[in-house]
Amino acid sequence: MSLSPDMDTDNSLANEPSVALTVDLVILSVRHGGLTVLLAKDEARHPGGVWGLPGGSIGESEDVDEAADRLLFDATGLQHSTWHVEQLRTYVPAVSSAPDGGSRSATIAYISFMPVGVDPLPGSMAEAFRWWAVDDLWDDGPSLALSQSQIILDGVDRCRSKLEYTTVAASFLEEPFTLGELRRVYESVWGVKLHHSNFARKLTSSPGYLIAEFDGSPGRASLYRRGDASYVMPPILRPTAEPT
Repeated sequence: MSLSPDMDTDNSLANEPSVALTVDLVILSVRHGGLTVLLAKDEARHPGGVWGLPGGSIGESEDVDEAADRLLFDATGLQHSTWHVEQLRTYVPAVSSAPDGGSRSATIAYISFMPVGVDPLPGSMAEAFRWWAVDDLWDDGPSLALSQSQIILDGVDRCRSKLEYTTVAASFLEEPFTLGELRRVYESVWGVKLHHSNFARKLTSSPGYLIAEFDGSPGRASLYRRGDASYVMPPILRPTAEPT
């Protein structure tokens, strides 16, 4: 007896390896004059004491954004409503990478920018954490969990690109901040030296990017808060100068 098209399709799907979904968090910050990524030791996710990105599974009653929000709090112990958080992309391993054609584990990666000087609280999800300079990861960095190098590379590239046309650079700073502090964020993320007066003129002339306030001390420069604008107008293109 021949199989109907529906029965044939059902059998074909039954033979396909299943895909489990998890969330990985690329938490970036500026430390010691450079762009860094938060790596954690989490025996439940990365056995053997290896370093890896924080993250975890998606709950049955959660959508992906809700899971990322919960996991970011679990990983840091911090309220992060003012941080920049966005979905990066989904990474699905090839069928051949699944052992014996079994279950594959796909991950949906998010990037988040943690303000300068803020660290995860004790007792958060990770057993240990460390900020790693992204430029050191490929030379003398830790042994990363499988497939996470590409996720970090993509997250760093997204971060550097977004600074050109959006206002997310201010997300790396706690308010209020100075123009010098904001300029050093751009310099640290891009790895270049910027002309301070040209930079200040571009940012202060971008509508809605910054809101100036004066701290009242004689001779002190203005402090700034982030405005309502989401985009820098006109965009600030990344210089091609030699790295600092």
